[in-house]
Amino acid sequence: MENEHIKVWDIPIRLFHWVLVALVTSQFLIAWVFTEQIDLHVTLGYLTLALIVFRIFWGFIGTAYAQFKNFLVSPTSLVAYIKGLFNQTSQSKSAGHNPIGGYSTIAIIVCILAQGFSGLFCDDDVFTVGPLRHLVSDNATSIFNQVHALNAKILVGLLCTHVAAIFWHLLVKRENLIKPMITGKKIAIKDDKYMNWTEKPLAALLAFALASIAVWVVINI
Repeated sequence: MENEHIKVWDIPIRLFHWVLVALVTSQFLIAWVFTEQIDLHVTLGYLTLALIVFRIFWGFIGTAYAQFKNFLVSPTSLVAYIKGLFNQTSQSKSAGHNPIGGYSTIAIIVCILAQGFSGLFCDDDVFTVGPLRHLVSDNATSIFNQVHALNAKILVGLLCTHVAAIFWHLLVKRENLIKPMITGKKIAIKDDKYMNWTEKPLAALLAFALASIAVWVVINI
């Protein structure tokens, strides 16, 4: 089947992606450079948690290419895809996430969720105390501090790998993965199973509202 120009990414996914990029970048800059703005770091962390919870909701109720079940493949399919990346045969471009991209997305979501969750229990004894610090012991807080610091390094590694993969696809595979996340459209195989999806703006707003409420309830326990 020939490749063609199709709509893949819905508006909520595109907004989620770029807002998340801005939030995570800002938090790293504050943590490493503008440390006097640590209160802003915490506030942005709450917003990031709300976004991640929204993305988890959207992975079940969102449009076709946003749903986890439609881009997480079996280990066998993943291995076959990886082998295909390094042979000379041309591969048709995937609609939605390719197999590696799908698992990379899950890894980043889990890592950011862990970062936000651990931050709720952190206490640096200087500038800030996590909103749930009072629920755990000093030993537990020390563990959460260590997890928060270590997981930040893991997250940087995942994000750097993600960016490197994007440029590898652009320069080697001649596949632009940045533009589709702006326009929503991608040159890919026409997949009749998922082609007739429509935007779900009300569902997206409701999902984000519920995610925001859930985070607010947690941080105010």
